[in-house]
Amino acid sequence: MIGSYVAGDSLLHRASPRLKLLVMLGLVTLLGFFPRWWLVVTAVLLAATAYPFARLPLAELWRSFRMILVLGLVLAGFQVWLSGPVRAVEVVGQLVFAVLAGNLVMMTTRVSEMVRTISAVAIPLRRFGVRRDRLELLLSLTIGCIPRVSLAVTRAREAALARGVRPRLVLIVPAALIAIVREADQVGDALAARGL
Repeated sequence: MIGSYVAGDSLLHRASPRLKLLVMLGLVTLLGFFPRWWLVVTAVLLAATAYPFARLPLAELWRSFRMILVLGLVLAGFQVWLSGPVRAVEVVGQLVFAVLAGNLVMMTTRVSEMVRTISAVAIPLRRFGVRRDRLELLLSLTIGCIPRVSLAVTRAREAALARGVRPRLVLIVPAALIAIVREADQVGDALAARGL
């Protein structure tokens, strides 16, 4: 669900990771407390406009939308039935904005900068035994795993298509899990070799 970094020199690429995270979290929180349909729609339009502003390919914007399309439609149908169309726009809009904004931050921020920014929170926790270097390693591995899982699923799907088999979850999930476990084993061996 999280996009990979796309190199660039736009204003968003040059902005401080801390500022981007604070603005994103602030807007998501604001929409959570004041979920007015017009405010939510405005936020989604602004987030969508930020993609071309950051000189990101429009394919990235579509990929962000596509990831939540099915969930958004199901959620919208449920909300329309339960609370009406206005509430459906508010709830689904909040979800769409959060995904678009989160992907935008990830695509315009290097993983190393993001990890350093988030791990700075751990500095006051040193007295409780939290080590910043270990937290940075954990965050790097977690963020790095997301595209690897996506790649494993894509490869499993392509392998099924290459064999002339319709790619169903029953076939894709076990193949992807085997690839993910194999890679996790290799990462574990590498960490053990370094004494971590």
